[in-house]
Amino acid sequence: MRFRDSVIWITGASSGIGKKTAKQFHAEGAHIVFSAQREGDLNRVVDKCVGPGDTVVLPLDVVEESAVSATTGEILARFGQIDILVNNAELMQRGRIVETNLDVYRRIIDVNFFGPLMPTKAVLPSMLDRKAGQVVCVTSVAGKYGSPMRSGYNAAKLAAHG
Repeated sequence: MRFRDSVIWITGASSGIGKKTAKQFHAEGAHIVFSAQREGDLNRVVDKCVGPGDTVVLPLDVVEESAVSATTGEILARFGQIDILVNNAELMQRGRIVETNLDVYRRIIDVNFFGPLMPTKAVLPSMLDRKAGQVVCVTSVAGKYGSPMRSGYNAAKLAAHG
């Protein structure tokens, strides 16, 4: 198994790509740290994981800097390292610009741009010290080719591509 005993932290692990990625890594023997905002959703994913590695549920809002720092510390204390960080948390919006409140745009930018940036900044020191580790950022083609009714999402994914 390629990822046996690797410690993999996945944000946005409660659904979609994050859920599928977590299940696959776990099936290959990795220890998975599942993070997303809703603990119940994370627990439902963990219940469907089949593999020899540990599973840890650490609910997290990726835009809360102190929570990201505390979660990183908790993972490092438990496992001693983070081999792979998969930044997958995202927030999507549908709506016309004229009808969308600016607070919605701020939240989308926070989650889709700062959401991957903060965990990356938190894990990099330990990865650099070990001279090992990988950071994966899941973005979207919407960052290159915008789609109607998703102006905030398109802009945030473009920023994430950069």
